[in-house]
Amino acid sequence: MNALPEISSGIELENRFRSASSEKERLSCGEELLRCYTYTQPDKALALLEQWTRGGGTRMTAFLWKTRGVLANQRNDLAEATYAFKEALQAAEEEESPEMLAEVLLDHIALDLNRSSVADAEFHLDMAARAFRQQPRSRLSFRMLVRQAFLELYGHREAAALTFFLQAERLLPALQGQWTWEDLDHLALLHGGMGEVYAASGERDLARQSFQKALAISRQYGLANRLAWHLLQAGNAALALERWDEAESLYREVVACAMKGQEGARAGALANLGFLLLRKDDTEGAAAALDAAERTYREGQGDLRNLAVVETWKARLARQEGRKSDVMPHFIRATELAREVHDNRQLALICRDIAQYLASQDDHRNAFDYFQLYDELAERSSEEVQQRRLMEIQVRYETEQKEQEARHLRSEAIELRLQAMRAQMNPHFLFNALNGIQSFIHSEEPDKASRFLAKFAGLVRKTLNMSNAELVTLEEEVAFIKDYLFINQKLRFDGRLEFEVTMDDDIEEDRLMVPPMMIQPFVENAIEHGFIKREKGHVWIHIAPDGEDRICCTVRDDGIGREAAIALRSLEPQRESHQSLGIGITMERLEMLNQSGHAGHALVVSDLTDERGEPAGTLVKLYFPVRLKGVE
Repeated sequence: MNALPEISSGIELENRFRSASSEKERLSCGEELLRCYTYTQPDKALALLEQWTRGGGTRMTAFLWKTRGVLANQRNDLAEATYAFKEALQAAEEEESPEMLAEVLLDHIALDLNRSSVADAEFHLDMAARAFRQQPRSRLSFRMLVRQAFLELYGHREAAALTFFLQAERLLPALQGQWTWEDLDHLALLHGGMGEVYAASGERDLARQSFQKALAISRQYGLANRLAWHLLQAGNAALALERWDEAESLYREVVACAMKGQEGARAGALANLGFLLLRKDDTEGAAAALDAAERTYREGQGDLRNLAVVETWKARLARQEGRKSDVMPHFIRATELAREVHDNRQLALICRDIAQYLASQDDHRNAFDYFQLYDELAERSSEEVQQRRLMEIQVRYETEQKEQEARHLRSEAIELRLQAMRAQMNPHFLFNALNGIQSFIHSEEPDKASRFLAKFAGLVRKTLNMSNAELVTLEEEVAFIKDYLFINQKLRFDGRLEFEVTMDDDIEEDRLMVPPMMIQPFVENAIEHGFIKREKGHVWIHIAPDGEDRICCTVRDDGIGREAAIALRSLEPQRESHQSLGIGITMERLEMLNQSGHAGHALVVSDLTDERGEPAGTLVKLYFPVRLKGVE
């Protein structure tokens, strides 16, 4: 990494929080400060949570419970973390916010893996993916890829894990200028995970580079929740490259900084420090380090694999100190522990060490037996690795086949939903349009009634015709939008709606092909923003080239903004559900179009503000790749 992201420091956030002039500002600053503390000063985060007064609605409730879950998981308090995430999920579902639901689920995956519950992790990842499709965000995609990679890494599918890590890395430019503390935490995870992949594949230099990147991020931003683990990983990488002094320094730093919940990192550092001190013939220091490592492992979850390593090094220590009667008991305990976890590779290494020790004691008969056992176990371990790789290839092949089938079925499902959506109009629009026509009839204005009825019937006919088309000309799409706006203007809003549809001269509207009714949901949304609690509203639509390969359709309104509009529309659930459906399907269509070989479809939504910072409308930009009539 060259330049690290810029983000407000904890001190800056504290000052903003203390000087907040309104309750809304206090909640916003407090949330950002809590996000920062969660990863930099967990004790402060916990204290702030305890002081937090109620407010902010169900979204804030979901966020606070999620934060409790993350902090509890950091402390390895799995029971509290499980309860907190359960509450967070319930609040997020009540809020009906796909983004918050996805955030909760992605953090839940860390708890699932900490509990070794792969099935739960896969389930929650699938739920997060469904929520993401409703409200795509670059940061959510980035975090989802990192979590998916760690799920693969947990199953020893290093090749698949690396694929997801590299995909996540390619998304980093999209996060520039909008980093959050969760993103930084995942950035450190990304590089640490890539280091694990490289280490597993024997790429020691690449592993060290990746671990150093993760460590640099943790140090730069004070990510206390990750620092000890990244120090340990960097130390292990240095140890593998026989950079003894560098490794020792890193391990000592782990011992000094490990927090509650990081006992595993501390124990690993102590064990490896004991090995390094053995190399330096510092038997007293080695004994102290190995004893402390053993105590820490036993007080924790009883890591049998690492306890076997400690026993092996204790055997070496006894040998160096001349305590012959203690050497074999330590080796025997090491073999028992390794056998208990079915680790043939570790058993092979222990048998090799025993054989070498027995040979040094002129016990050549038993040394030969242990060397044979070493060969058998090493071969068995190699076969297991090979079998695992073959299974990984098979699983990846089957997964790809299933993903292709799933994409096809999902594409068909979206198309069916899309056709249904195209074929229906907003019931509010239909009701008001027909009421307007009826008023002309009652007021004995049959010419107006006839003219508008014909216009309305034409719009409905166009809707039905377009529902069966994969592509229409831009000319047809724009004509449909103009008719839709005209009828809204004349029949629904009695002339209070003003609109303007413009197009650059360079656009060949009769040749350019676009997916039908892609713009209409956002025009409808603009109308709603423009007229909720307002007398008049404006909608501007402009279509222009975006480079040589894309066009951009801009939809702008001067309404009250998305946040206020959502709050008011929540009082009319039927209207809200229709709009959510229309925009949600449009987002899915964009995703599917990009996957189907027509990349370049994109959506960007921005909130507009005036010179005082007050909401001044919404700006939507829809991008389409250039596709010409009669040209594939």
